[in-house]
Amino acid sequence: MGPAVLSAVSAGVAISLTFWYRRQPAASLIVNHGVAFGVGADVPRTAEIGVFIALAVLGLLYWRWQRLRYPLGMMLGGAIANAVSRILFGGVVDYWHVAPYPYVFNAADVAIRLGLVWVLISFWISRGQTRTGTANDAPKVKEL
Repeated sequence: MGPAVLSAVSAGVAISLTFWYRRQPAASLIVNHGVAFGVGADVPRTAEIGVFIALAVLGLLYWRWQRLRYPLGMMLGGAIANAVSRILFGGVVDYWHVAPYPYVFNAADVAIRLGLVWVLISFWISRGQTRTGTANDAPKVKEL
């Protein structure tokens, strides 16, 4: 239940912040019609089906990989929030800019990136654990 809640909270916070920032008179909003960093802004709208396919794949991974449910839940929540923003506003609404980072991003992007970092660290840690074994983990050799 925990990962699903994390996914819903990630999506809910991101969507709520988008609506809140849209009502702020001094907010500088960017509507990103492309994918990450505005790449693919000139791609036809039918190509956005790829976004929903990516959501389905992420959902499948969430269901399949038990140990990665929390980070995948964060990524899924962020992806859902960006998909909702894309449907409602014709693009993803970005509202945060942190210098010297040159791009504008939103809470959903943060959830996606944190989830991705979590997944990568998990793979790195598990890879290190499989390489470093003890003498007891070694296969038994039959003595002559």
